[in-house]
Amino acid sequence: MKYLQQQKEYKKAIKILKEVFNRKKTHYNILDISQDKLFKQHLESLRCSIELIEEDIPYLNPNY
Repeated sequence: MKYLQQQKEYKKAIKILKEVFNRKKTHYNILDISQDKLFKQHLESLRCSIELIEEDIPYLNPNY
């Protein structure tokens, strides 16, 4: 059941990306750099990455 291991790894990746997202968001709020477009893009990219990985997890199962 290789896909179960892959799903586990994907979930770990999501956890790490969420931690990075939360750290960046906290840093963003502390510094109040709301005008920094690149920083906003980084946050949006992290959010999108998390969503894409979450959506892909069920498809790792060949019986899905």
